[in-house]
Amino acid sequence: DPALLKLITRENLLDYYEKYFSPNNMIITLIGDVQPRSTLRKIISLFGSKSKSEIPQQEIIQENVQTELRYDRENIVIDSKDKDSTALPNHRIQIGYHTSSFSDKDKIALDLVKFILGSGSHSKLKSEIKDTALLTINSESENAQDTGLFLVRADLKPFVSSQNTIIEILKQLEILKKSYIPTSDLNKAKAAIENIFILETQSPTGLATLISRFERYGSYQKALQYLDTLFALTHEDIYKIANKYFSIYNSSIVEITPQHKNEKNNDKQLFTKKVIEQVTSFSHKLKVEIPPVITE
Repeated sequence: DPALLKLITRENLLDYYEKYFSPNNMIITLIGDVQPRSTLRKIISLFGSKSKSEIPQQEIIQENVQTELRYDRENIVIDSKDKDSTALPNHRIQIGYHTSSFSDKDKIALDLVKFILGSGSHSKLKSEIKDTALLTINSESENAQDTGLFLVRADLKPFVSSQNTIIEILKQLEILKKSYIPTSDLNKAKAAIENIFILETQSPTGLATLISRFERYGSYQKALQYLDTLFALTHEDIYKIANKYFSIYNSSIVEITPQHKNEKNNDKQLFTKKVIEQVTSFSHKLKVEIPPVITE
């Protein structure tokens, strides 16, 4: 809100700077052809005289364990008399699952699941809903302690049923919970993530950003071990991750939908009940696949 920016004073900015921009709240990462001793002396000369500050502890509010599907809808009302009413805003679906923190061992497995489901031209979800929606999947963890979020976002094409798309996405996650990813698909996903990881670390800035981020959330050593951990993941790990997090009762679904004036709303409770019934029925009919026997 621009009005709030006008309320910020010079004193506010100085107070924020003194509170947080302190050596005891700083990570300095050096990449490249540097002389460690002389560089360290320079850093000390710049920051060594600055006194430590009392860093306010971030309050992390622990959310209660989710035990039921959550659904909500935000309608954007369109006036049909408006000349521009045909230019409807996107009808967007977002399905989120509570997952792990950034520092948790499950984080890398979730990165792999994210790629298998939603990245590449042959991804599981994209291939199923390619004719109805544009898909984006993110696995996000904001810090080392707080719960992460696995987010599936679909922007629907015109005249596509949101209910059918939601149910299809949830069905694909149920399939993931009861099947083992083929070795070829697993290896392709790992290789693609490796390429992205290496590409991001080709520049000094990219490598410094990566190392600093991991150091902030625990230890930079985890950045150096990332690819080894990734390639050690198995079919069984993906199977366990899917069953650990992708319960329909651990999901929160939000629709942002265009709506013309006088158009009736769907009943939210009825909608939620129908989604649960269809996905649960579908899941019960699935057979758990026996993991493949891997021989050396």
